[in-house]
Amino acid sequence: MKVINIHSPADSKFKTSVKVKNRNFGKLTRFLPSIILTEETDNTITFLMAYRIWKREQTPSKTVKSPGTEGHPWYNRWGYSSFDGTAFAKLLLDRKTNQISIIEDKISSIGNSKIDMRILQVPYKPNELFATYNTFGKLNPIQRRNNYNKFDRKINCFYLLDKNVVNYNPSNNQMKNYDVSPANHKASHCTFQNHATITLNKNLKPIITQKKLVCPEHHKRVEKNISMYLDGNNQVGYHYSITPWVFFKPNCEKQIFEKSIFEKVAEYYDPSPTDYFSKNVQFSCSTPLIPYQKNCLIGAGHFKIHYDELESLPKKSPAYCFCKKLLKELKIPSFSAEYEGVIHYELIYGTFIYTVNKQTLRLEKCSNCFITFSDKPIALMFPCGLTSTKNNDFYLSYHENDIVMKMLHISLKEMRQLLVNDSSISPKDLKFQIMK
Repeated sequence: MKVINIHSPADSKFKTSVKVKNRNFGKLTRFLPSIILTEETDNTITFLMAYRIWKREQTPSKTVKSPGTEGHPWYNRWGYSSFDGTAFAKLLLDRKTNQISIIEDKISSIGNSKIDMRILQVPYKPNELFATYNTFGKLNPIQRRNNYNKFDRKINCFYLLDKNVVNYNPSNNQMKNYDVSPANHKASHCTFQNHATITLNKNLKPIITQKKLVCPEHHKRVEKNISMYLDGNNQVGYHYSITPWVFFKPNCEKQIFEKSIFEKVAEYYDPSPTDYFSKNVQFSCSTPLIPYQKNCLIGAGHFKIHYDELESLPKKSPAYCFCKKLLKELKIPSFSAEYEGVIHYELIYGTFIYTVNKQTLRLEKCSNCFITFSDKPIALMFPCGLTSTKNNDFYLSYHENDIVMKMLHISLKEMRQLLVNDSSISPKDLKFQIMK
């Protein structure tokens, strides 16, 4: 496997900005790269990449060079931003040198507020993409009438609809038939997972159409990291969650499966009755699922470890030993706020790869959990995109510490060597590894 650098503040080829004449490109943070392969030759590969742009409301005095510093999202726990949206870039990879060149880069105001985007190629339409992305706040019930009609708890996530008029500040009397107060309704913002079709012109300007919520009849107040896949008819379905193992078919039929290895691992490390998304070790979807072998899909997910709960993990367990090894690599004595910047302020993030039977949607194989680094140690690796070449080489795009963007080149042979586990593995035997 080879690590390929896309962007880092110390060595960036991106010179675009959200300001006039691109003067502040060093004051932005670029992360969450989702890629698809658009063209390949014997010598080069061209990728299209959607990635997140974040800029602090008050322009930092210095170039943003490291996590946790002024201008980086972790500083003041994200705080306020003047821009938070999606940019698009065309990348050219030299297969011999593994060097990336930027062919085109576009930060569009149209993409503003559409964040954490993942992309998937629309079959037979080279300029069109399926995309999922997040938005925050509340939705207009008239503009999103179909979503509104299907949404269960409308009052939490939509402005009040009163006789076909949108009321943004309902009074106590208007709200008396609802079980929340006007103040709570106003403060109750939501995290939406949206799906859309995107058409890009030659300058990468996006035209975003067919916007909708991902399966609004199942949508909760907070949704994120729902992964797309294409079924046998090239219709978009979704891998909704790893724990529990849940899929939405293209018609939004919900399929819940028996307990997967990931649920068993989460329960092994935290047997309390708490929700899976509150456990000490968590697993979530990340990249879209793409074709693999004859009858499978393949994708990458991410795991999270609450390091404040490290000593509650079983001693000598794979996750516990992994965290202790990571401390040595990071050259810090403990996971604590004192070392924020070297580490995330709450969690360790890493990657796992898994395959799914395309017909049954059941888990087939999975890798061990891992973090990889090539230059300096990290404790946050977040996978965002996965694509493959004609000869079945894979490129996994990811970011480090919400500031550095990279790709991991994995050959088919290496991928098969990674996918060593199936559902029969004991929860205590799923490994957590550092790969260099």
